[in-house]
Amino acid sequence: MTVAYNDYMMKKNGFTLVEILIVIALIGILGTVAVSNYMGSTKTFSFLAEYKELVSQMRQVRSYAVTNKSVKVTYPHNSSTATVTPERYGLLLDTKDIIFFADDGPIPFSFDLQNPQNPSQQTDGIIKTMDLRGTPYSLTIDGGPLYLYYERGSGKLTTYENTTLTDKAAISFRFANDADLVKYITIFQVSGLVEGFDSPPAQL
Repeated sequence: MTVAYNDYMMKKNGFTLVEILIVIALIGILGTVAVSNYMGSTKTFSFLAEYKELVSQMRQVRSYAVTNKSVKVTYPHNSSTATVTPERYGLLLDTKDIIFFADDGPIPFSFDLQNPQNPSQQTDGIIKTMDLRGTPYSLTIDGGPLYLYYERGSGKLTTYENTTLTDKAAISFRFANDADLVKYITIFQVSGLVEGFDSPPAQL
């Protein structure tokens, strides 16, 4: 009777090898799921932060124009800096480049870069850049690079798709990462306002 009871208690209080292996496997599965969810949340948070920063900066360019904001710029042709109130506040949107600039170079409604034949020729002053190289983020813009020019005072918007002046009511483009996160940004031509969307906006 005593021997049988002791055998029963040993069997009751112990774990078999199979049970231990099952517990270890379950812990591993739960750990993998937790890490995957954490990585996914971190990726989403970073993507949304970059997207909101881009929309905010685009809105700020229009705000500068409407309020005649003086801005500090850097001139690439000689690396000098200055505080200016330009006639137009420009924005270049390309696949991996976003450049905010003062359109105060020699050619109006043109993003004047350094001229290799005349390195001392004045360029447009750079306000700020967002370089997406080395990141999983990019813009998808139909028609090539997009150039926006906001007139000082009125905030009137003039838009060029590559080098072609456009009179579209609105222009939309996609901001995405290398995986499955996508947002859309629309610029309304008449008002110059910038809005973000979760899905492709209807054709206007």
